[in-house]
Amino acid sequence: MAKDDSRSFQQMGTGHQRYESNGLQLSHAVVIADFMLADSWSAVGVINGYSDGEQKVGFSELYLKYRPLVASSIKPEVKIGAFFPALSAENTDAGWLSPHFLSNSAINSWVGEELRTGGIEVSLRQNGRQIRSHWSWKVLGSVFKGNDSTGTLLSWRGFALHDRQSVYNDRVNFLPIPGVVDEDKLNAPAWTEPFREIDNRFGYYVGAHLAYARKAELRYYYYDNNADPNIVDPDRIYAWHTRFHSLTLRYLPRPELTVFSPSATR
Repeated sequence: MAKDDSRSFQQMGTGHQRYESNGLQLSHAVVIADFMLADSWSAVGVINGYSDGEQKVGFSELYLKYRPLVASSIKPEVKIGAFFPALSAENTDAGWLSPHFLSNSAINSWVGEELRTGGIEVSLRQNGRQIRSHWSWKVLGSVFKGNDSTGTLLSWRGFALHDRQSVYNDRVNFLPIPGVVDEDKLNAPAWTEPFREIDNRFGYYVGAHLAYARKAELRYYYYDNNADPNIVDPDRIYAWHTRFHSLTLRYLPRPELTVFSPSATR
């Protein structure tokens, strides 16, 4: 294999890792602000910093959360702004970090790169302890804009393994594939900006969480960015109609052992 073939995708090479050397790198720095605005309103902001990539510092999440106090055991919640859909049972910490692994799974690496909600999410949840049950649940739905190019990296580069989250106004590079970048063919750039709005259409997702005590949790999501694949923006960035089912399971057979089973189908 030629030396250039081992370059990282960040350097427009074929490597599916972030770094192509063993030098000292800033893998991920994160600052999280979460503060109350009023009795039912809070604001959350997440700023990420890296030593690699086109945009080395920026925000990955910035949203308002409305969680009113209600007498019912079924609680509503509304999120407005930019945030991750909570489809992962692995990345459950603030800032969409994982408390379980040093790096993300292939699916969650892609979610961190290309998937973000820029819109509104409404949910209902019930904590089983409030009704003396072992079962807790949550159902939700969202409408959003700004994910029209979602699917570009999977199509032109494939999955990668890392923990870098794209920030807003970021650019992710990939290998200049002749069939993609040639003027006589697709004439597209060898990069994508993941959160572009191209066709002015709304996307949506729906989801459900089901948990049994602290032993098991199942999350299901259906995602559809509703993009028009016939639309190309002035930079030759294509809208990709990306839709998929996501099903992930977290199971604790013993306190010292956690088993995960993530999956997604397009």
